[in-house]
Amino acid sequence: MKERTKRIVRTVVFAVAWLAGIIIPIAAGIAAKENAANGFEVFVGWATMAETVLLTAWVIWLKSKGRILGDDNGDR
Repeated sequence: MKERTKRIVRTVVFAVAWLAGIIIPIAAGIAAKENAANGFEVFVGWATMAETVLLTAWVIWLKSKGRILGDDNGDR
């Protein structure tokens, strides 16, 4: 497999995994928030959404530094 193809496959897999990692917790957080029986479920919903935002920002920052997907020049 060519290096370019490998890179495209890794990028697509990475993107799908992170989209799932973003969509599923947000959906769970909204569901917990909307149908909350008590304050703890509301807390879990908001905490899940906040965690998703922080993890996404962290990954974007790491990606901008070239430290994800095995980039050779990670010292940019």
